[in-house]
Amino acid sequence: MIDSKKGFVLVESIVAAIFVIAFSTFMIVSILPLVGEYEKSMDYDTISAKANAHLIRKMILMDDTCRVESILTFNSSDFAEGAPHLYYFAGDDICNYLTNENYCRKLLSKDYLDVKEIVITEYSASGLKRANGNFVNNFSRNLLDYIKYMPVYGNDTLSFYQISDRIIVSFNANSVTNIEILKTYRHAC
Repeated sequence: MIDSKKGFVLVESIVAAIFVIAFSTFMIVSILPLVGEYEKSMDYDTISAKANAHLIRKMILMDDTCRVESILTFNSSDFAEGAPHLYYFAGDDICNYLTNENYCRKLLSKDYLDVKEIVITEYSASGLKRANGNFVNNFSRNLLDYIKYMPVYGNDTLSFYQISDRIIVSFNANSVTNIEILKTYRHAC
């Protein structure tokens, strides 16, 4: 009689151990991706990066020239068929397109915002996420990782805007963020 109780206790212990191992495995598999997302969020879309991207967006939209209009209007003739519509600017290269070039260079300089690269693309980042080869060869590793991380965004609620694009800014401090560029009017250029 005593031997049958020992066998039951052994089976019960094995079943409990299997349950604990399965539960632990499930928890580890569930928690590890959350830890990875948390680590990404340390450098992605921080409040200061969003505020700095807003300053850049404001600078671009305040310039209000036909040169800026050409940046914010993606013409099909500028891109190969199936290519994502994007403009890439390293450092302060975007300042070449703005009337107030000196202000732009100062704003983007290492002394102020310390911008590494800027990408202007369509509002929905789906084309940018599919980009490869020549389109993304110049992108920093941090920017490429951020593009994989960011959601696609939809255009459904933005149909009343004539221009709706997205600006992605990578800073030398390894923070990256994106912000939409919405403009409700166009110039006659």
